[in-house]
Amino acid sequence: MSKKFFDLYFEYAGVGRSESPAVFHRWAIIGCVGTMLGRQVRIPFGHGQIYPNQFIMLMGTPGTRKSTAINTAVKVLKSTGYTRFAGDKTSKEAFLRDMKQNDATDFLSDADLEEMTLDSPAEVCIAADEFTDFVGQNNMDFLTMLTKLWDCPPDYKNPKMQGKNVAVHQPTVNILSGNTLQGFSLAFPAEALGNGFMSRLLFIHGEPTGKKVTFPQPPEFEITERVIFYMNTIKERIKGDMSFSEEHANFLVNNGDGTFEDAIYLINLAKEKIKEQFNIDIEEEIIIYK
Repeated sequence: MSKKFFDLYFEYAGVGRSESPAVFHRWAIIGCVGTMLGRQVRIPFGHGQIYPNQFIMLMGTPGTRKSTAINTAVKVLKSTGYTRFAGDKTSKEAFLRDMKQNDATDFLSDADLEEMTLDSPAEVCIAADEFTDFVGQNNMDFLTMLTKLWDCPPDYKNPKMQGKNVAVHQPTVNILSGNTLQGFSLAFPAEALGNGFMSRLLFIHGEPTGKKVTFPQPPEFEITERVIFYMNTIKERIKGDMSFSEEHANFLVNNGDGTFEDAIYLINLAKEKIKEQFNIDIEEEIIIYK
């Protein structure tokens, strides 16, 4: 992401006037951008791929305003239309249920969810300003499952919700959380220190700003609109490993591992946007063969 975007977001978040440190605001919005993109973007990595999902934990003493940074960024994320959030407090089984329920049009029973097969990724964002409240104390089963889900496997199977395996298609999990040293010691038992979950966490330490703001001022409407527009633009301009050229909008750039489907998605997106904004039907100058 460019400096221009961070400058814009910092203005929106009130960095310099906020009680929350700038580093918290920066990583909170980075986490939300990764959440918004989901599996839409990928980076080739050896025989596999890396997706932009992240496990972020803002660390600081009580009163560092971790929740302020998290809630500010999450509000922007929701404004882009993202709705797939985990509950404030949950169990391992309920978490998997929520991942599948997020893509259901109606509330389904456990039996229905076990039989439900999805074509799209089962995405979820854990936005927890107190991570220990979300995951509970010493819950190694839950932490181990989250460790496996960080890798974005094609499918994840968990045994026995109602006597059968629960299969989650393309699970994509993001964590934007906060914690204190005391809370950290409660959430993670000693054996967790050697667990892969720790190597997947991004610990972001922040110091109190020393500012006390009794009545924070809301951001200007224009700034809010620009931030949301920028976020949506990020999502629309990239698909897989294919993107629009920054030199000329008529060109698509294969960044290394772009696919035919990625290119067609962006072509159709451009046609839709031109039609929507200018009521002009544009056509490809090339013949497309699959």
